[in-house]
Amino acid sequence: MQNTIRRNALVLLLLVRPSPLAGAVPAIDPTGMYLCSGTMAQKTYSLGLEVRTVGETYELLWNQDGQPTHVGVGVLDRNELAVTFVTKQESAGTALYHVSTNQLDGVWSFVRDPQLETETCLKHGKDA
Repeated sequence: MQNTIRRNALVLLLLVRPSPLAGAVPAIDPTGMYLCSGTMAQKTYSLGLEVRTVGETYELLWNQDGQPTHVGVGVLDRNELAVTFVTKQESAGTALYHVSTNQLDGVWSFVRDPQLETETCLKHGKDA
C-alpha cells in the first residue's frame, strides 16, 4: 500500500512539475566580460572570458593575455549555464555554471578526465 502511495505521489509530482525549460524563473543575463580564476590539476589559473548571445544560445570565448584559448557554446536554463567547449589543442570538455549577478561559479572537466575542476568568473569593466 505504501509503495502504491509513493508511486502515485511521484507520478503526480512529475505531472505537475514545471518543465525546466519553461522559464518560470527569469534568468540573469550572463553576457559580458569576465575575469576567471580556477584550478586545473591542483594548480591555479587566470583567464579572460567573453559571453555573447548567439540566437537562443551563448558563445563563450576564453583568452589568456588576449590570445584565444577555448571556445564554447552554452544553453541557459533559469540561472544554470551548461557549456561544451574545445581548446586550441582540440581537447573537448563540459562545464556547468551557476549564474548570479556579476558572477559565474562553475565546475568543469575535459572529456577524458574524470577530475572535476572549479572556476569563478567575475564581471569587469563596463559590464560589472
